[in-house]
Amino acid sequence: MNKNRNRSFFCLLASICMLGVSCKDIGLEDFSPEKSRSVQISAAPLTSEIFKTQTQVNLDLEVLLSDAADNAFEIDIAANQDTISTLIENGTLENTVMLAPGTYEFPNVLKVAYGVRKHAFKAAVNINAMERNFGKKVAFALTLNRPSKGNTIVATKETFVVVLDTREILSLEDIHYISFQSGTNGVYQVPSAKNYNVTSGGIVIPVTLQLNGTGEGPAFSSRLKLNIDTISELVSNGTLAGNTFPLTRGTYSIDTVVRFAGNTKTAKFNITVPMNTINDNLGKALAVSLRLTDATRNLIDPVNNNLIVVVNTINLAERDITSMATLSVTKDNSGGPNAGEGSSRLVDNNVNTKFLFSGWEAFSVNMRFPSPMTVKAYTLTSGNDAKDRDPKSWKLKGSNDGINYVTLDERTDEQFPTRTLTKRYEFDNTETYLYYQLEITDNDGSSDFQLSEFRLIQLP
Repeated sequence: MNKNRNRSFFCLLASICMLGVSCKDIGLEDFSPEKSRSVQISAAPLTSEIFKTQTQVNLDLEVLLSDAADNAFEIDIAANQDTISTLIENGTLENTVMLAPGTYEFPNVLKVAYGVRKHAFKAAVNINAMERNFGKKVAFALTLNRPSKGNTIVATKETFVVVLDTREILSLEDIHYISFQSGTNGVYQVPSAKNYNVTSGGIVIPVTLQLNGTGEGPAFSSRLKLNIDTISELVSNGTLAGNTFPLTRGTYSIDTVVRFAGNTKTAKFNITVPMNTINDNLGKALAVSLRLTDATRNLIDPVNNNLIVVVNTINLAERDITSMATLSVTKDNSGGPNAGEGSSRLVDNNVNTKFLFSGWEAFSVNMRFPSPMTVKAYTLTSGNDAKDRDPKSWKLKGSNDGINYVTLDERTDEQFPTRTLTKRYEFDNTETYLYYQLEITDNDGSSDFQLSEFRLIQLP
């Protein structure tokens, strides 16, 4: 029994000895965690191509490593305004503007992968910052900081200095300027051709802004600054007539913020002048001075950023002469002209009544005056229901014998988007006519026709 126990112990000891010898032979006692090699990090020279989009200028930057990274690690990166400021002050960078924070983008942390010898990342400059400084160079600097895992940064190569020449990246056609499209040489005369509408609120003057430059972009807005003193100065130096007076607060209304929708090149706003303002100032020219300011995107045109809107009340001293004429129509309501919806309702100066007939066909409204009249405008008011009964295409004609007519104005595919809507139409005419005829050739698709009001307007 003891012999067997001793034999077993000897075998175990022999096995341990043999294992020890074996381990020593293959060198396992030398296995221990090897220390990671630290690498030196530097900012690479700028050699990448530049890619321009509608909203920004993109470029690739690279961080170089002295050896392959033994571990994945991170590097902080931050803007360095002081470096650019110093380079501009000491003359190293000439004709250069330092980009403000927020006008360029970059990652705050670079994540370097295991085994790489370099790491690329992207930076971008807002295209508006480039446009705003067109003709100059723009610059920004980024500095590498605090690499993890014991890695270090080469002290003399810690900073990227990025200098972009706007003239090489942009052309004049690229610059997105906001300007006034309405008017000529900075003055918008009202009336001129057909540049205003008459509503129950008064004279509505639409004004258009234009976004110049290639391509469109995100939505943005611009403000309008009003300046009464400008009108007085322009009257004093003879630019505006002596009978021109500034419209004062409360005598008109205007939206002072103009919004461009995304991917559009124009935006509109309205100036509304009540008729009592017109009537209280007959014989005068009333003016508003507008200046573009505070654009949230893009640039304001340095030349076409002002507009003087002049409302000549003499030209607006118009007269509704409809009641002076005798009305007849080529097709009437089944109940006759004096029925509840007969043709007489067409000229009763009440938009809440209407002329209606069934069995649509082209027809004419004829107006005979006691003496020849000069008409330069007319209005039509849509009915109270069923949009497809509205007039769609027509001609307004003039005649002195009631037989031979001259076409004065022609409209096709007109639409009345709302009910009892009055739309005004102006045309050039210097002749007097005894007869005026509205020939309606098409309605909006119904088998019935309706129209609330037809008015003829005499202008000076």
